[in-house]
Amino acid sequence: MTLQELQSLSGIGRIKAIELQAVIELGHRIHKHETLEMESILSSQKLAKKMQQELGDKKQEHLVALYLNTQNQIIHQQTIFIGSATRSIAEPREILHYALKHMATSVILVHNHPSGAVSPSRNDDHVTKLVKEACELMGIVFLDHLIVSHSDYFSYRENTDLI
Repeated sequence: MTLQELQSLSGIGRIKAIELQAVIELGHRIHKHETLEMESILSSQKLAKKMQQELGDKKQEHLVALYLNTQNQIIHQQTIFIGSATRSIAEPREILHYALKHMATSVILVHNHPSGAVSPSRNDDHVTKLVKEACELMGIVFLDHLIVSHSDYFSYRENTDLI
């Protein structure tokens, strides 16, 4: 409900409406977190659909890392970097920091291309190679790197031999 809709209810002023919105948002976040943690990743396509909804309409590149347990359940999701309209910068050490912190056994990277074109760039290929090498050194499985737009996706696992 909007602030105005809440304020239109009898006995609810501006401050109470703001408090109610905060409580509602907190409930959404808790529910999303609990749902996220129980969700198993069964396919790149299923994950791509989910991430298209989350990142597909962003105007800047967002790089998100998903950290999974041995049952391929997401145990943590972290936005690693928000870039410009055409570029993001990712450091393997930052990606692996969260993997180690959350005791993840595998990692999936997802980023969007605001242009709508999901073909990987040379930089995307380079980052994928670096992260794969870093994961191998740390004993963490690098499951996939997805590039998403509003209506399409690209999976390194499905379309290349880099993973």
